[in-house]
Order: sequence, then structure tokens, then C-alpha cells
Amino acid sequence: MAIKKRFIAGAVCPSCNKMDRLVVIQEGGKPEKRECVSCGFTDSQDSLTVSEIPTRVIPKQEADAELQPLRLVSFPASTKKNQS
Repeated sequence: MAIKKRFIAGAVCPSCNKMDRLVVIQEGGKPEKRECVSCGFTDSQDSLTVSEIPTRVIPKQEADAELQPLRLVSFPASTKKNQS
């Protein structure tokens, strides 16, 4: 099996907080662990927890509950005449 190390662009080490120092170590094509080349921090794929990223997207049930009709208002044309 070939071992590949690839840098993760823009990633920050959770231990030393340095950017662009983390590498992903792959064996057999799937990521196995990540390692910081500055401080030596490592963790495995098993210890990584994926959580949903908070966004500004409103879930459909909440969005439907807050909908209100939009009322368009038309204003009469100006009654003032241009003075010459």
C-alpha cells in the first residue's frame, strides 16, 4: 500500500493554531489521519466528529410559518405640473 501525504489548504491546527500546517495521511485511497507538521499533533478519522455547520438557511417548517402576503401599494401620479 502506498502512503500519501497531502496538505490541507487553509486548515488550522487545533493544537498550535497555525494555518496550512496540516497534512492528511492516506493509506489505500481513503484518509486515515491528519497530522500537523509544526507541532506533531495527530488524530485519526475515527476521532473526527462531523457536525452540521450552522447556516442562515431557515428550515422549511419555520420558513412557512413566518410567511406573510406582500402588499403592493401604488401611488397616484404627481398632481403638480411643471412650472416653466
